[in-house]
Amino acid sequence: MGLDHRTGPYAALLLRVTPGMLFIAHLYWKYAVLDGGFARWWGNFAGNGYPSFVPYYVVSAELVGALLLIPGIYTRWAAIYAAPMMFGAAHFWLVRKGFYFVAGGGELPII
Repeated sequence: MGLDHRTGPYAALLLRVTPGMLFIAHLYWKYAVLDGGFARWWGNFAGNGYPSFVPYYVVSAELVGALLLIPGIYTRWAAIYAAPMMFGAAHFWLVRKGFYFVAGGGELPII
């Protein structure tokens, strides 16, 4: 059993575009949907006890994920750069809300 050369490229495309679009959606939410906007989102990090560099990293990881994963530019490096942010998001919700998505937990970010 090996890589199916007919469908493999489509799987890789799907695995790049899906998180890339989620990064775009999260960036849009921070700027356009959230009450209080980006400033409120930024301020929540300090209120939750995170170091001051964390919001810079989160925004940069989402930008890198959105701009590089979708077109497949430096895909491995972009994924490695964004992975700690995704683990941190999963941990944040898992600790506060539990595992299951219906309770706002960490199930979806872990996936």
